[in-house]
Amino acid sequence: MVQNIIMEDAPTPQRLRRTHSSPTVIEMLKKLSLASILRKNKKIETANDERSLKTMAHVEDPAGHPQPGSETASLVTIDSANMKLLRIPSYFSTLWEWIYLSLAQELAEAELKEKLKQKAASNTDTQSPEETLRTKRHCMDGSNLVEKVAGVYSPLEFAQSLFDTELHVSVPLPFFLNKNLQILIDEASTLPTLKSNPLLGESKGVYILDIEKLADHFG
Repeated sequence: MVQNIIMEDAPTPQRLRRTHSSPTVIEMLKKLSLASILRKNKKIETANDERSLKTMAHVEDPAGHPQPGSETASLVTIDSANMKLLRIPSYFSTLWEWIYLSLAQELAEAELKEKLKQKAASNTDTQSPEETLRTKRHCMDGSNLVEKVAGVYSPLEFAQSLFDTELHVSVPLPFFLNKNLQILIDEASTLPTLKSNPLLGESKGVYILDIEKLADHFG
């Protein structure tokens, strides 16, 4: 999703105008063609830039520019299906004149990310099994080692699997008990997992914890 239909806070001192807050208007916007949404968003973004420049001029020179710019307006959401279509060159070329700066930047970042993934995959394909193993192996930073003393509490680290899982499903609170955190670290390779659906902008899913199966074990 490129922009939320309703945005509360702008990165500048200005407030975003709630231009699409009516349920009726929102429903109408959802039915617009992608071309119409792009044209509308390009006009909104251009107007927002002018408002921001006017506000900046007011802050820099209040006497010369007594009136700041008005509140900036929110952009219309472009759904994930249309975002995927825009990444196809032949389709993009039919709409390029309505592509606005923030959208162009997001598309470029997604393309760059995909190229980096492909390059990494290509490098892995040309490596020997031993080289691939060394590439994928994660080594612990020795400076993080702490001496364990019997009877003294040692702080636990959060397993990476918790962060990966939380992006897709909610993790129950019992998973964060000390004893369960230790299990997630010590038994990481044997815990039940399942493959998630790819996140927006990602081409592949990742393996996350099978919450349903682990919940019976963790309570």
